Amino acid sequence: MRTRVIICAGAMLAVAGAVCAQAQSIVAMSRAPKTPATSASPGGQDNCKRRLTDRFLGQRYGPAVRSQLTRAVMHDRIRLVHAGVPVTPDYRPDRLNLIIDRQQTIMAIRCG
Repeated sequence: MRTRVIICAGAMLAVAGAVCAQAQSIVAMSRAPKTPATSASPGGQDNCKRRLTDRFLGQRYGPAVRSQLTRAVMHDRIRLVHAGVPVTPDYRPDRLNLIIDRQQTIMAIRCG
């Protein structure tokens, strides 16, 4: 009986530690910088044309803004990333990631 209690307590501590670590990474992601992010491409290449998007920072995302963004960068490889929400880690240097807050305001724009 005592062994079961020890095993259960250990398992609960392990789960609690994993949850805390995940919560900390989500909080860190939700505090995305409001300053323009540099291209995440290796070697400083701007494959996603990030340098053309500074004027969209701070704007509310919607169909009109997406259309303007698509025209500005001359491609439609744009992914919305809600701050604090996990996304798949597939890196595409030619894709724009728009980090938006709960009010749909564009907080950061990055390649990847």
